[in-house]
Amino acid sequence: MNFINTLMAKTKASTITTDKIKWIAIDKITINPKIKSIFDQGETEITNICEDMKLNGYNVGNPATVSQDGVLVEGHTRYLAAQRAGLKKIAVVYKHFKSEEEMIEYAYNQQLHRRNLSEQKIFNAYKQLRELTNADGKKAKTDVQIAEELNISPRQIAKMKEVERKASPEVMEAFTEGTISLNQAYNQMKEEIKPAEEKVEVPKEAVSQPADSTPTSKTKKTPSEKPA
Repeated sequence: MNFINTLMAKTKASTITTDKIKWIAIDKITINPKIKSIFDQGETEITNICEDMKLNGYNVGNPATVSQDGVLVEGHTRYLAAQRAGLKKIAVVYKHFKSEEEMIEYAYNQQLHRRNLSEQKIFNAYKQLRELTNADGKKAKTDVQIAEELNISPRQIAKMKEVERKASPEVMEAFTEGTISLNQAYNQMKEEIKPAEEKVEVPKEAVSQPADSTPTSKTKKTPSEKPA
């Protein structure tokens, strides 16, 4: 009986479950800047959650996700709010990830299901996802695959890429700050790169007129005499 109990205890201790919620000290959680930057943590949202946590504590029904190494994968806004509220522990669920890329992809998928993402956040997500590589160092995802994951059309991806490459710094800044939409940025970019001949009058060239080989005055031909 003791052998069975010992075996069960060892098995339980060595298994990191993906469905059991555990409490972990905030200072034991590691923050990966690349994962944290996937989506910004809005100040208003942090403040609202913080005030709620001061009154009600951490909502155990909404645990953060942590890797087997203690890296925070999903739940950065709740983590920051808990810190600000002075909480010592937060509820987490452990999940096993094979790589940083896998953690990033998981974080994106979770946030896409939870948030109504702005075009700017989708653009930032696209830039992050396109940098993911597989074990061979090649791109892990095509633009079509990224579009599917972000729930947007490949045409939107194409517009984002074109705006990023061709738009002026002013237009790009307005888009990334949310002042203008993707379509507005795209249209402004198209106006900026119109061919020069459509914007500037073509200068008149001084073209020398070629000499006219046609006689200026016709010489009246003498009719040939008829034979006698």
